[in-house]
Amino acid sequence: MSENIPEAEEAPPWRSDMGVPEPEVTCYPPGKAPGLAVYVQGRWRYALVRMRHTWADGRVAYHVSIRLPRPSECSYARAYWWDQPGVQQVHPPGDRRRATARKPIDGI
Repeated sequence: MSENIPEAEEAPPWRSDMGVPEPEVTCYPPGKAPGLAVYVQGRWRYALVRMRHTWADGRVAYHVSIRLPRPSECSYARAYWWDQPGVQQVHPPGDRRRATARKPIDGI
């Protein structure tokens, strides 16, 4: 499944000079956050959602904690646009046991 999937596109942080209203922010408390599979550096990685930013034009960016291999396997804060092939839901908010990905996810 992974061979034709493009790397997940990161979302930029909102800035007042962007000319668009500040996004609506939803924060997820510990134990209630949804999980995503994000395709980064050639493989699927599990990412725990910390915040959802809903932009005025309808775009959604998820701010996540994700483990990346540089310089060591540490957790990093990143934001990724929703509704792209390289970002898939693994479980909904508050249910880490239930996998609900749109497609099977290998490697996470």
